Amino acid sequence: MPGETLLLLSEEFVISCGCVLFVPETQQIILVKSLSETQGGSWLLPKGRKNAGETLEHAAVRETLEETGCECELWEVEMGTRATDANVLGRVHDVVRNVRCTEPLALQLRQTRHGHQKLICWFIGKMKDGCIPQPLEAHEHYEVGFFGYDEAIEQLRWDHDREIVRKAVQIVRSQALQNGQANKAPPNSKPL
Repeated sequence: MPGETLLLLSEEFVISCGCVLFVPETQQIILVKSLSETQGGSWLLPKGRKNAGETLEHAAVRETLEETGCECELWEVEMGTRATDANVLGRVHDVVRNVRCTEPLALQLRQTRHGHQKLICWFIGKMKDGCIPQPLEAHEHYEVGFFGYDEAIEQLRWDHDREIVRKAVQIVRSQALQNGQANKAPPNSKPL
């Protein structure tokens, strides 16, 4: 409802960041499968908590690297956003504009089992060349898998994650068409 406000003090929330991680050359998305008992072997998008003083963008790239072993970068894509143009001075109307950017694709608010709120900032990322997927941190217990776009959506456990990936795929496919790239069929999945 317009005008409603939710106030969360610093002890009441955690910020997490992650990526929908694309491999543009093979038209695949990289997912991680938790090997912990609490997640039950589900395929998930890579994400994790932001460190104190860290930017959202850096946290998304770092967490993606830690969980997948793949160096990545945020992918500058054309998408709708309400972010203002840094080059425009004065009052800017709150409207959706299609711009090339690396802004978050989605914000997700989730209540944790501990009773606090988790705000997740989702970005579109692309893998850098030469990735050898494997979690880098000893405490990360994940299997890494490469999936075609549609198969990645099917593999994800959570409805909201599927919706996020659908939107990311729509943006990436639209960009590929604008760039005149052929729309080849993605290869089969390759869990590692």
